[in-house]
Amino acid sequence: MKKSKLIIVLTASLIIIAVTVALAVGAGYFPGLMVPSNNKTRKITANQAKSMAGKVLSKAGITDTVSTPELVNEQGSKTDSWLLKADKNANVQVDADTGELVSFTNFALLNKLEEEKNGQAKMIFKVKALSLRNQIVKDLGLKIKGKEIDMTLETNGGIEHQAYWSTRWHRETDGYPFATDFISLDIDAFHGQLLGYEKAFHSDEPASTEVLVDEPKARTGASKFIARDLAARGIELSADKGTLIIVRPTYYWTDHPILNTPPTTRLAWKFVLTTEYGDGEIWVDARDGAILGGGETQTAKPK
Repeated sequence: MKKSKLIIVLTASLIIIAVTVALAVGAGYFPGLMVPSNNKTRKITANQAKSMAGKVLSKAGITDTVSTPELVNEQGSKTDSWLLKADKNANVQVDADTGELVSFTNFALLNKLEEEKNGQAKMIFKVKALSLRNQIVKDLGLKIKGKEIDMTLETNGGIEHQAYWSTRWHRETDGYPFATDFISLDIDAFHGQLLGYEKAFHSDEPASTEVLVDEPKARTGASKFIARDLAARGIELSADKGTLIIVRPTYYWTDHPILNTPPTTRLAWKFVLTTEYGDGEIWVDARDGAILGGGETQTAKPK
């Protein structure tokens, strides 16, 4: 397998992550890989985190005893969180600095949907799903920030009886969306209950969002890079107009197949590439025109 294909941006929903391997591969890092933390400067106590977790579990209809909170750090995150488990029915993460909900996975509801597959209730329409989602946000006091992407009906790996309504909000700065930072909220499509939630704000703010390189100049730079380093692999620049996004640069070289990028971000022009595997991306710095990375740049050789 080519090294470039090991660097992937997984946009699957939290609930798919939970059911499969509970691990998402981000753009050069592994959100979801948690290790114990010995941080002594946390602002939220274990009892406060347990109170927040209880509120979330109550909303989800889960009454199991909550485990003793464990302070953990999720790789790719700048802050620690409290991890709490309700038997084998749910996991809850609470930010150790702000007390905000970081993630929630409702395993009990997944099991319920599986048990009901032969006599399931009718699917909830989108209008109703939106109303239920908004009520959940209000009841839990969730601080939703970012540009909302339209609510969509998804299935867990194509399993129709595990369908759910999913909403994603992209984190933004000065109106520019982050490529990897988002909030997602899922409710099941039959009962309207909270199925999964994730706040993945792992990146630093960009030092600047000033655009000094226009789209045509950035496209020229991308074209030259592709001709030099990628054309031999059949990769071409599409005619699609470039768009501005905030990215974590991935144009580094290492012997390790997976690149662990720092949380530093830059505003970049994103151009679509056509490859034998489908569409890829290339990012060009909007301030100085440097190649910052993308889905097909990791195997290129530095000059």
